[in-house]
Amino acid sequence: MSVFNTSQVGASNVNIGGVTTPDIINFSLTLANTEYTINLPAGTQRFQIKSRGTHILKLSYTLNQSGTVYLSIYPGDCYQEFGIDASSSLTVYMQSTGAGEVVEIISWS
Repeated sequence: MSVFNTSQVGASNVNIGGVTTPDIINFSLTLANTEYTINLPAGTQRFQIKSRGTHILKLSYTLNQSGTVYLSIYPGDCYQEFGIDASSSLTVYMQSTGAGEVVEIISWS
């Protein structure tokens, strides 16, 4: 179910599948092939990750594994998770095959 309330100028009320609070993160992966830690907000129930640039992203849920055991996210693609039960913050580990990549993340809680 999706609910959009645009009746008030400057106000937004969005309910998508029971989640109501969006959080947008733009995270810079300054160096190529270097693992970065990204903490998603507590209560995250779904998220989507994509690259703003032209390099492959490497995603892992385990520290020090984003260079060996990872999921590839190719430029133009996105990765999504739904139905997450994260009462505390959720951590993902990322690398990029090129320097200066910006990761775009939207999480919902």
